[in-house]
Amino acid sequence: MLPMEVILVGTGDQEVPSGVLVAAGNALNIADGQLAVMSEEHGGTVAHGELIVAGTTSTQVSRVSVIQGTPNSTQINKVSAFVATTKLL
Repeated sequence: MLPMEVILVGTGDQEVPSGVLVAAGNALNIADGQLAVMSEEHGGTVAHGELIVAGTTSTQVSRVSVIQGTPNSTQINKVSAFVATTKLL
């Protein structure tokens, strides 16, 4: 698959989520259209999978992913495993 440019635009006036991305059960800790930054750091000050909050510095987290919630964020059991996805680096 060729690389493609993805522009993320949050919807509505939503608060930035905090805590871990993967919550209990079938739900993620991010709403449809909500934007968040997640730690990809292993062994850092902020654990892998933890959502970054205001005031976090690059000395605390050196690798992150920018993510956006989808309509299925609260019901991930309905996500198709065969849909092409993109990862922003």
